[in-house]
Amino acid sequence: MTPARGQQIIPDNTLGAEISVVTPNVVINGTPSDRISGGATRGETLFHSFQQFNIDAGKGAYFAPANNIANILTRVTGTSSSNILGVLGVLGNANLFFINPNGIIFGENARLALNGSFLASTASSFKFPDGNEFSATNPQAPPLLAVSIPNGLQFRNNPTSIRVDSGVFNNAQNPGLNVSPGKSLALVGGEVLLNGGVLRAPNGRVELGGLATAGEVKLEANGNNLRLTFPEGVERSNVSLSNVSSVNVNNRGEGSIGINAKNLAVSGSLIESGIQTGIVNNTRTGNVEIDAKESVNVSSGSVIRNNNGGTGNTGDVIIKTDKLSVSGSQILATILATGNGSAGKVEILAKEVSLTGTQQLTGIFNNIAGNNNSRGRGSVGGITIDTNSLAIANGAQISSVTAGIGNAGNVTIIARERFTLDNSATPFNRSGVFSNVERTGNGNAGNISVTTNNLDIKNGAQIASGIFSNQNAGNSGGTITINATDNISIDGEGSTQLEGVLKSAVVSAVQNNAQGSGGDVNITARSLSLTNGGSLSVTNRGQGSAGNITVTTSEDIKLDKEASIRALTAGEGGEGNITLNSRNLILNRNSYITTDARSSATGGSITINTGNLVGLRNSDITANARQGSAGKIDITTRGSVFGIARLSQQQIDQLRQDAEKAPLDINSPPVTNKLPTSDIAAFSQAPTLDGAIQINNPEVDPSEELAEFPETVVDPTQQIAQNPCQQSVASRFVVTGRGGLPPSPNQVLGSENVRVDLLEPVASTGNSNSATKIQSSPSPSSTAKQIIPAQGWVFNERGKIVLVAHNPDQIVSQRSPKALSSCSVETAQ
Repeated sequence: MTPARGQQIIPDNTLGAEISVVTPNVVINGTPSDRISGGATRGETLFHSFQQFNIDAGKGAYFAPANNIANILTRVTGTSSSNILGVLGVLGNANLFFINPNGIIFGENARLALNGSFLASTASSFKFPDGNEFSATNPQAPPLLAVSIPNGLQFRNNPTSIRVDSGVFNNAQNPGLNVSPGKSLALVGGEVLLNGGVLRAPNGRVELGGLATAGEVKLEANGNNLRLTFPEGVERSNVSLSNVSSVNVNNRGEGSIGINAKNLAVSGSLIESGIQTGIVNNTRTGNVEIDAKESVNVSSGSVIRNNNGGTGNTGDVIIKTDKLSVSGSQILATILATGNGSAGKVEILAKEVSLTGTQQLTGIFNNIAGNNNSRGRGSVGGITIDTNSLAIANGAQISSVTAGIGNAGNVTIIARERFTLDNSATPFNRSGVFSNVERTGNGNAGNISVTTNNLDIKNGAQIASGIFSNQNAGNSGGTITINATDNISIDGEGSTQLEGVLKSAVVSAVQNNAQGSGGDVNITARSLSLTNGGSLSVTNRGQGSAGNITVTTSEDIKLDKEASIRALTAGEGGEGNITLNSRNLILNRNSYITTDARSSATGGSITINTGNLVGLRNSDITANARQGSAGKIDITTRGSVFGIARLSQQQIDQLRQDAEKAPLDINSPPVTNKLPTSDIAAFSQAPTLDGAIQINNPEVDPSEELAEFPETVVDPTQQIAQNPCQQSVASRFVVTGRGGLPPSPNQVLGSENVRVDLLEPVASTGNSNSATKIQSSPSPSSTAKQIIPAQGWVFNERGKIVLVAHNPDQIVSQRSPKALSSCSVETAQ
């Protein structure tokens, strides 16, 4: 755009006898100004046409229409942009529509002085319902018939931009572009650039957007508000807010904001709607709606919010885009401390969503949130995110919280391909998804629902629902439901664990001295992997019951390296239960599944339905209680139980002694971790309150594959060692275990080389000439090999078992086996 120099408001001659009239140096509202009259009147609409239109700083320009005029349509037909550096106003109540295809700049001292709505655009013409146009690029006289408000803005190719420079929000001397309460403020480019610019329409509507190519933007009058509709299939332009820019309609809660762009960038700026403190609203509420075809980037401490600080219900924050990136910023629907009413929802529809935190020292917490602040009254609307891919990292959060009187909203996340939570910031501001009742809150936590293909939680990130409040015993934690068509991985490696703080986890908790019942954790997936301290946890440290954990996988559940699934309580309520359904359940390296009651609470039960249950390297399944009854452990396998066994009575007695010394704190590890074996135990410090353990294998016939042993005493003199030649066919060696149970992998023999104590071989009593031969007529290339009784077996280099005729456990040279010349077999050479 080509800027003009000096204040020049020059009418053109396109209106003929109805030419605009400019009277300079008229003091209006204390400002030396140009007074604009004349123009072409058509009914309630007044048309003005100018060659140039500029306003200097400290000066003004006021349109002075007749009292019956409702709308003023103004065009600039020259080749220069318009520089509005002073006051642009209207005497009366008319709306002002202003187009200049060459560009429009609002300087840092620019402001509006009008009672109606204001629209500025770099469109080439106004369009009317009857097909007529009032064009700046093909200027003609306005239509002869009376017209109302235009219903469209027509753009030529490569529309120019609109720029708004620095104003000062809430500064009466320099308020930026400010319209009267209930009115609209619309900027339609080309690009729309706010560089410290301030736009304010209290209880009204702000519209920002633009086209990058030729097209028509529809314009609709809705009461006092203007509403734009952008065409589909026409490329849009970018919109940006930077350097403490502000778009604000906060007042009675009826204000709304609409932004339509190709890309929206919000850096260090504010977009806000809502109800101000002390104001009552019993009518409709307005939304903040953002529709950016390619991306929305919110960064550097920016805030997009819909607040309730008065009485009434506020609207929603709705964002639609291909890619949403939030870095060190916030998107909020909040009830303030002075609020009395419900907050709206936060709804995000995007192909890709990325939330990234920033350094905690900045004081800016990065999150998408629905909050009810302390002393606020009302329920939070909740959060919905519908995307293909969601990534939360470095302390960023999605949270729905109540700290006042009212319920937290639900959090619903649909991430069709992948959902990743990664925390590398300090644990004080960990990455995650949260729904909490805070210490001053009186209400219920919201539910958290996650639907995805793959869920990856790592480096201390969490999905959590918690109650911190002691305000009401009726508080309830939210239910966490996770459905993954593929894998769920919860890995604690690399996370910083403070005392009392879990590593990576999915957790529902009632905290110290809080009142209420914890929510359940329900997980369905193809497979679940918990590693490096990763955890599924339901806990209650206060007054009430812990929730239950239910996991169902079509394939395996794996716990490795101090991973855990646990239901713990140190409170007065009942213990939570754990139910696991899987193809296989594998615990390794100090992992555990436990229900642990640390006070008088009743211990929860553990129910496992699996194919094979494997416990290795000090991994435990326990249902324990300190002063109450221990829960029951019920295991049903379709295969076998490997490496993990019930504790002996002596071991349980030892655990009781250890438990007496163990802290009641809910964060201390289960006492079974002190044993070096992998164990199954259900015990209480009161022996009469021990729990029950039941292991079922309904798909195995107990009589199947059992060896039938003779009831008579075996005569050693009649066995194979006395005449090895009588056994020259293949044999087998079967280990059945003890008590009908398969052998445990932890009960292997001391060495891979095994000695078998056979009887000392004796000479055969038969005739050597009658010895059985495999070949009655051996070939000349055949040699005879003696059959010698085996003394043990070893593994060859291929890992196969080979019988040997010496004691494999001895290191010294073996004795030569006794030759049995009385029998031999012949093999081909």
